Amino acid sequence: MEGNERQVFRPYLSNEQVVRHPATQTDYYTGTLLTETGEVKLVLGRTDQTNVSAALETGQALNHFTPRYAFFVGVAGGLKDVDLGDIVIGKDVYGYERGKTTADGFKARPGAGNSSYVLERTATHFVQSKEWKDIARQLPNGTFQSPINIVTGTIASGEKVDGAVTSELHTFLQQHCNHALAVEMEGFGFLEAARQHPQVHALVVRGISDLVDDKSKSEGLGSQPYASANAAAFTIALIKQLYSA
Repeated sequence: MEGNERQVFRPYLSNEQVVRHPATQTDYYTGTLLTETGEVKLVLGRTDQTNVSAALETGQALNHFTPRYAFFVGVAGGLKDVDLGDIVIGKDVYGYERGKTTADGFKARPGAGNSSYVLERTATHFVQSKEWKDIARQLPNGTFQSPINIVTGTIASGEKVDGAVTSELHTFLQQHCNHALAVEMEGFGFLEAARQHPQVHALVVRGISDLVDDKSKSEGLGSQPYASANAAAFTIALIKQLYSA
């Protein structure tokens, strides 16, 4: 998760401690979460923007902590079928930057990373549960819609911020990735790193913090912390579901 998003998770932790990686001195918050079957240890890491950073930080954390589950949680821009504060469960993440330049223009050769099938199916099913619907009704919504919607689908991931519907990037995404629900900058790198750890179930969870056609206005209303809080609440509830009796 990104730095700001990590802070949203800290209130959910009991017995919080700061742990540093012995080689790099990277800091992690660790603590416990009470579930039906007992306490579960959580580790909160962070990554800077870009898929390269996400891949490096993810690989380091997975090697050091050897978890059973890994989640990349943060915010994303909405491309279609989503509104502010909604959550996208990343069934797959489409790395749109890859390609070849030719005399006839750029030829896209995208990569794709897939979330764990079992974890994605569990998350998608959990959305319809009474447990989650009860939690969702209690989430503060400020000036935004309530309750939030959660959808499962494709997320586009690259090294650029899609800041306007008139931009060259937005046109490219419409042409080459028109099935994507959201766009961000880290999920593909996270899944590439997780792929090297087959014992880990990995999932990308994104809260929609802005819509490309009205980006600055939504950010001014506080949509980013709102989207971060929603994504964190869903992820924590999902973890508890994974450890339910």
